[in-house]
Amino acid sequence: MAENRVSRKEKDFEWYKIHMGLDIKIKNADVFIEKHMDILNLAEKKHGIHYELIIAILGIETSYATSNKNLGDFSIFSTLISQYIFMPKRREWAARELANLYKFSKKISKPVSYFIGSFAGASGWAQFIPTSHLKYFIDTYNNDYDINIYAVDDNIISIENFLYNHGLSNENINQLKSRYYAVYRYNPSDAYVKAVLYIYNALRKNRDKM
Repeated sequence: MAENRVSRKEKDFEWYKIHMGLDIKIKNADVFIEKHMDILNLAEKKHGIHYELIIAILGIETSYATSNKNLGDFSIFSTLISQYIFMPKRREWAARELANLYKFSKKISKPVSYFIGSFAGASGWAQFIPTSHLKYFIDTYNNDYDINIYAVDDNIISIENFLYNHGLSNENINQLKSRYYAVYRYNPSDAYVKAVLYIYNALRKNRDKM
């Protein structure tokens, strides 16, 4: 993973910016914002978390939900089983994720085969792991029977819910430390957080110009 190469100091953040196409993602955000403005405003009004931060995460994770190829093509159940068997250091983590995958699949009445995503065990446009799905993924209108990890609106609302549950709100959204902490809980990588905030800052400036 690119984040790991930066953390090991094999590459620097400037390389990461180019590798992840951050400036391209900033330019491409306008189309997504225009298409989903209603749900983005709804998400921001819930707790005052700027929708640009939500967009930045979606941009990094799946390029604004633009193509199914960005979702990954691994069976989440199979990749978690593989990690449990072949990666002893991740065995406890994989066991927990398998248990929560089962619980979440029951909650939304879907078979485990429904969850297709990354080799790391994340699925949906927001790329939540099963534990995060179970704790934080919600339907836009709080209808458990209608939760859809492949619906863009549910992903937008769920990212907001994750950030809010990790301490972010209208009271501290303008504090870098608070934004950093909430995004770091989403993905504990300094390069990842810097990338999200890089996009966020650019999009905030664009809104201020409007």
